[in-house]
Amino acid sequence: MNFPSPDWAAVRAQFPILTQVQDNGEPLLYFDSAASSQKPQVVIDCSSISVETSSSIRERLAAMGVAFIAAPVSGNPEVVASGNSTFVCSGPALAVEHVRPLFLSMGKAASYVGEGELARVWKIAHNT
Repeated sequence: MNFPSPDWAAVRAQFPILTQVQDNGEPLLYFDSAASSQKPQVVIDCSSISVETSSSIRERLAAMGVAFIAAPVSGNPEVVASGNSTFVCSGPALAVEHVRPLFLSMGKAASYVGEGELARVWKIAHNT
């Protein structure tokens, strides 16, 4: 399944991007000033970034009144393509429940493991 690349110029035109977060020197995410009336209620991160970077992102989003869900994906590319991946989620429980249908539309399961960065810790333990 191929998705078109976002038109980043159009995205940047709609949201005043001010800062960029990096993990191991690689760009990850842009934040706007939160002055936009279109700020999200929830941000979901399905990557395998470090616990420290994830925690930093969570704190910055919380300061903007935005819930952050860490939801690393379990499954190799073939499993993901077949819709059989699983998501391990941590963050505000109500936010996870609110977006659970989104996870289930992409994979076979979404497990809630608690607050903060517990999903990242679970993923590291699962992969070792």
